[in-house]
Amino acid sequence: MPIFARTSELPAPVGVAAALHERSGGFERLVPPFAPAVIVRDFACRRAGETALIRARTPFGWWVDWEARLAEVTEGHGFVDEQVRGPFASWRHSHRFEAAGADRSTLADRIDWKAPGGPPAFLAEGLVTKHLGRIFGYRHRLTVEDAGRFARLAGPRPLHVLVTGGTGLLGGVLVPWLRLLGHRVTVLGRRPAGPDGVFWNPEQGIVQLPEHEHYDAVVHLAGANVGSRWTEARKAEIRSSRVEGTKLLTETLAKRKNPPAVFVSASGTGFYGLKPRTDGHPWREGDGAGDDFLAQVCVGWENAALPLAEAGCRICVLRLGVVLDPRGGALAKLLPPFLFGVGGPAGTPGAQLGWISSLDAADLLAAALTDPRMSGVWNAVAGSVTQRELSQTLGRVLHRPAFLPAPAWLLRLVFGEMAEGTILADCPVEPARLKGRGWEFRHPDLETALRVLLGR
Repeated sequence: MPIFARTSELPAPVGVAAALHERSGGFERLVPPFAPAVIVRDFACRRAGETALIRARTPFGWWVDWEARLAEVTEGHGFVDEQVRGPFASWRHSHRFEAAGADRSTLADRIDWKAPGGPPAFLAEGLVTKHLGRIFGYRHRLTVEDAGRFARLAGPRPLHVLVTGGTGLLGGVLVPWLRLLGHRVTVLGRRPAGPDGVFWNPEQGIVQLPEHEHYDAVVHLAGANVGSRWTEARKAEIRSSRVEGTKLLTETLAKRKNPPAVFVSASGTGFYGLKPRTDGHPWREGDGAGDDFLAQVCVGWENAALPLAEAGCRICVLRLGVVLDPRGGALAKLLPPFLFGVGGPAGTPGAQLGWISSLDAADLLAAALTDPRMSGVWNAVAGSVTQRELSQTLGRVLHRPAFLPAPAWLLRLVFGEMAEGTILADCPVEPARLKGRGWEFRHPDLETALRVLLGR
């Protein structure tokens, strides 16, 4: 029977290590972006006999339902789960935490597994072992990083946080992380998720916030996707979802008897416009806005938070660069051509864009909730790279060529104004305020970010 094992030392006491796995959001947090899974029913991790149901993608590409049962639970020190039904002939996973000093601990995973019978089992063993190595390599790295950041990001006390866009790409990374940090999260959405979900419909002016609930803080991520062709109707939707939607939310919150103390809103580096500064320096937080469509949307988006500022709420705006995550956004669109060996730089190879990994973006959002120094506008990028650097780095990580460019004229033909405003924009950005604060990114360089996010 094959055995897979991995052990890591964590820079936190065993209680923190256990909390990162046993609290709500623990398993969801550990799902690698390159190996998607849907948690249909999660463990509470409190007693033996609990079952979880997960819909996971196998190394072969198809999806399977996997039901597991907690065979043993040792509070604060881990658990053992066994497959009830799923892709293996048998599966037993031991997940243990042990103290390794006053402020350190160890995490040890061991899996005893057996592939289904028949000739394919021999062929599958090597592929499954490699896949487990990628998955648990990611999980252990993330746990080590999370343990080291836990105390700084959790804040002095748990908060009740209202999150819009909580089921989107970035929200899906943020919400489990906030729950692991000890916060209570309520997701405000068009299709409320879970017992704490609440409903809104910005187009109809509806925000159904229970009067008896108090929200200590708000993270506002909602907004229509900008990554499709911009018809006039689509542009109106993009503008309304960000400007009018934010006004509706902030005016509603400002009228409450006890408004939230913190409002953290996404914006975008598109604020600065399509071209770099004339002096050759990257854009910094004090620079003015551009005059194109997306820049003016960002201006209205940021100004829409003013009603809450007048109510005494601390406002923090994060101008996000391209958020890298293979589950959506720009990286998801780039992957298919590169995997088929026909990737290359988009538009002008020397044009620059600011970028940030989804994990780093979630860290900044979490920090903004509890750090009183984070007010005003912050450039939320780890750095800026050219389109050529992006394509060459992605090709190197995937072991694929990166020689076939997507020319600007073709992008304009296919995407129209959207291509001009996003893909072809030359917008180098510097996180000047984060640098001044000494902020440390998990993924400070592009290659590290891509290797982690893609499991390479």
